Amino acid sequence: GVLNLDQNFAENLAGASDAGLQLGVYFFSQAVTAKEGEAEAKFVLEQLEGKKLDFPVVFDWEDPVPSEDLPAETLRALNCPGETVTAAAKSFCETIKEGGYTPCVYFNKHQAYYFYDLDVLKDYEFWYAEYNPRPAVCYHFRTWQYSDQGTVPGIETTVDMNLCFEPRK
Repeated sequence: GVLNLDQNFAENLAGASDAGLQLGVYFFSQAVTAKEGEAEAKFVLEQLEGKKLDFPVVFDWEDPVPSEDLPAETLRALNCPGETVTAAAKSFCETIKEGGYTPCVYFNKHQAYYFYDLDVLKDYEFWYAEYNPRPAVCYHFRTWQYSDQGTVPGIETTVDMNLCFEPRK
Protein backbone atom coordinates (compact mmCIF):
# COMPACT_ATOMS: atom_id res chain seq x y z
CA GLY A 1 0.00 0.00 0.00
CA VAL A 2 3.03 2.29 -0.04
CA LEU A 3 3.86 4.29 -3.17
CA ASN A 4 7.49 3.78 -4.12
CA LEU A 5 9.52 5.46 -6.82
CA ASP A 6 12.22 3.43 -8.57
CA GLN A 7 15.43 5.00 -7.28
CA ASN A 8 16.71 5.29 -10.85
CA PHE A 9 13.51 6.71 -12.35
CA ALA A 10 14.71 10.28 -13.01
CA GLU A 11 18.15 9.15 -14.17
CA ASN A 12 16.71 6.50 -16.50
CA LEU A 13 14.11 8.86 -17.97
CA ALA A 14 16.72 11.56 -18.60
CA GLY A 15 19.27 9.08 -19.96
CA ALA A 16 16.78 7.49 -22.35
CA SER A 17 15.69 10.93 -23.55
CA ASP A 18 19.30 12.08 -24.02
CA ALA A 19 19.99 8.90 -26.04
CA GLY A 20 17.11 9.74 -28.38
CA LEU A 21 14.92 6.83 -27.27
CA GLN A 22 11.16 7.04 -27.25
CA LEU A 23 9.78 7.21 -23.72
CA GLY A 24 6.98 5.52 -21.82
CA VAL A 25 6.53 4.49 -18.20
CA TYR A 26 4.73 1.82 -16.25
CA PHE A 27 3.59 1.59 -12.68
CA PHE A 28 3.65 -1.68 -10.78
CA SER A 29 0.38 -1.44 -8.90
CA GLN A 30 -0.87 -3.19 -5.80
CA ALA A 31 -4.07 -1.15 -5.60
CA VAL A 32 -6.97 -2.88 -3.87
CA THR A 33 -9.54 -0.11 -4.45
CA ALA A 34 -10.45 2.33 -7.20
CA LYS A 35 -9.36 5.16 -4.91
CA GLU A 36 -5.91 3.61 -4.59
CA GLY A 37 -5.70 3.28 -8.39
CA GLU A 38 -6.41 6.99 -8.65
CA ALA A 39 -3.80 7.79 -5.98
CA GLU A 40 -1.21 5.73 -7.83
CA ALA A 41 -1.95 7.60 -11.07
CA LYS A 42 -1.64 10.95 -9.32
CA PHE A 43 1.72 9.82 -7.92
CA VAL A 44 2.90 8.94 -11.44
CA LEU A 45 1.71 12.28 -12.81
CA GLU A 46 3.63 14.10 -10.05
CA GLN A 47 6.80 12.25 -11.00
CA LEU A 48 6.37 12.97 -14.70
CA GLU A 49 6.02 16.72 -14.09
CA GLY A 50 4.49 17.17 -17.57
CA LYS A 51 7.37 15.51 -19.44
CA LYS A 52 6.57 14.43 -23.00
CA LEU A 53 6.10 10.69 -23.50
CA ASP A 54 5.96 8.78 -26.78
CA PHE A 55 4.38 5.68 -25.31
CA PRO A 56 1.63 5.11 -22.73
CA VAL A 57 1.66 5.18 -18.96
CA VAL A 58 1.01 1.54 -18.05
CA PHE A 59 -0.92 0.02 -15.15
CA ASP A 60 0.76 -3.31 -14.24
CA TRP A 61 -1.04 -5.26 -11.49
CA GLU A 62 0.23 -8.72 -10.67
CA ASP A 63 -0.96 -11.00 -7.89
CA PRO A 64 1.73 -11.03 -5.20
CA VAL A 65 3.52 -14.33 -4.57
CA PRO A 66 4.12 -15.32 -0.96
CA SER A 67 7.67 -16.27 -0.03
CA GLU A 68 9.81 -16.72 3.04
CA ASP A 69 10.60 -12.99 2.95
CA LEU A 70 6.99 -12.03 2.16
CA PRO A 71 4.58 -14.30 4.05
CA ALA A 72 1.00 -14.45 2.76
CA GLU A 73 -0.39 -12.63 5.79
CA THR A 74 1.71 -9.54 4.92
CA LEU A 75 0.50 -9.32 1.31
CA ARG A 76 -2.52 -7.04 1.37
CA ALA A 77 -3.24 -7.53 -2.36
CA LEU A 78 -3.07 -11.33 -2.28
CA ASN A 79 -6.12 -12.89 -3.94
CA CYS A 80 -7.70 -9.51 -4.67
CA PRO A 81 -10.74 -10.11 -6.91
CA GLY A 82 -10.55 -9.21 -10.59
CA GLU A 83 -13.54 -6.87 -10.44
CA THR A 84 -11.75 -4.86 -7.73
CA VAL A 85 -8.53 -4.63 -9.74
CA THR A 86 -10.51 -3.76 -12.87
CA ALA A 87 -12.01 -0.81 -10.97
CA ALA A 88 -8.54 0.23 -9.79
CA ALA A 89 -7.17 -0.04 -13.34
CA LYS A 90 -10.04 2.04 -14.74
CA SER A 91 -9.52 4.72 -12.09
CA PHE A 92 -5.77 4.75 -12.77
CA CYS A 93 -6.32 5.02 -16.53
CA GLU A 94 -8.93 7.77 -16.28
CA THR A 95 -6.65 9.83 -14.03
CA ILE A 96 -3.69 9.33 -16.38
CA LYS A 97 -5.88 10.34 -19.35
CA GLU A 98 -7.08 13.46 -17.50
CA GLY A 99 -3.39 14.25 -16.87
CA GLY A 100 -2.78 14.39 -20.62
CA TYR A 101 -1.14 11.00 -21.15
CA THR A 102 -2.19 7.80 -22.93
CA PRO A 103 -3.15 5.08 -20.43
CA CYS A 104 -2.50 1.35 -20.94
CA VAL A 105 -3.18 -1.88 -19.01
CA TYR A 106 -0.65 -4.73 -18.89
CA PHE A 107 -1.90 -8.32 -18.55
CA ASN A 108 -1.24 -11.95 -19.44
CA LYS A 109 -3.61 -14.52 -20.97
CA HIS A 110 -4.96 -15.70 -17.61
CA GLN A 111 -5.71 -12.14 -16.53
CA ALA A 112 -7.33 -11.39 -19.91
CA TYR A 113 -9.77 -14.29 -19.73
CA TYR A 114 -10.28 -14.94 -16.03
CA PHE A 115 -9.39 -11.82 -14.06
CA TYR A 116 -9.96 -8.44 -15.68
CA ASP A 117 -13.25 -7.32 -17.16
CA LEU A 118 -11.66 -6.05 -20.36
CA ASP A 119 -14.97 -4.64 -21.60
CA VAL A 120 -14.66 -2.08 -18.80
CA LEU A 121 -11.10 -1.28 -19.93
CA LYS A 122 -11.65 -1.40 -23.71
CA ASP A 123 -11.10 2.35 -24.14
CA TYR A 124 -7.45 2.00 -23.11
CA GLU A 125 -4.45 0.49 -24.81
CA PHE A 126 -3.37 -3.03 -23.85
CA TRP A 127 0.09 -4.50 -23.34
CA TYR A 128 -0.09 -8.29 -23.54
CA ALA A 129 2.47 -10.75 -22.10
CA GLU A 130 2.76 -14.26 -23.56
CA TYR A 131 6.03 -16.10 -24.04
CA ASN A 132 5.22 -18.15 -27.12
CA PRO A 133 6.22 -17.83 -30.79
CA ARG A 134 2.86 -16.13 -31.52
CA PRO A 135 0.44 -14.36 -29.23
CA ALA A 136 -2.86 -16.22 -28.80
CA VAL A 137 -5.48 -13.94 -27.30
CA CYS A 138 -8.64 -12.57 -28.90
CA TYR A 139 -8.14 -8.99 -27.67
CA HIS A 140 -6.38 -6.26 -29.61
CA PHE A 141 -3.19 -5.03 -27.98
CA ARG A 142 -0.62 -2.39 -28.84
CA THR A 143 2.42 -4.03 -27.23
CA TRP A 144 3.38 -7.70 -26.95
CA GLN A 145 5.87 -8.90 -24.34
CA TYR A 146 7.16 -12.05 -25.99
CA SER A 147 10.07 -13.03 -23.72
CA ASP A 148 11.60 -12.48 -20.32
CA GLN A 149 14.94 -13.95 -21.44
CA GLY A 150 16.33 -11.14 -23.58
CA THR A 151 19.85 -9.77 -23.30
CA VAL A 152 21.05 -6.21 -23.73
CA PRO A 153 24.71 -5.14 -23.76
CA GLY A 154 25.53 -3.44 -20.46
CA ILE A 155 22.74 -5.15 -18.49
CA GLU A 156 23.90 -8.19 -16.51
CA THR A 157 20.50 -9.83 -16.00
CA THR A 158 17.97 -11.04 -18.54
CA VAL A 159 15.37 -8.51 -19.62
CA ASP A 160 11.82 -8.54 -20.95
CA MET A 161 11.50 -8.23 -24.72
CA ASN A 162 8.54 -6.40 -26.30
CA LEU A 163 7.18 -5.47 -29.70
CA CYS A 164 5.03 -2.39 -30.18
CA PHE A 165 2.43 -2.44 -32.92
CA GLU A 166 1.74 1.20 -33.68
CA PRO A 167 -1.81 2.01 -34.66
CA ARG A 168 -2.33 3.15 -38.25
CA LYS A 169 -2.50 6.88 -38.67
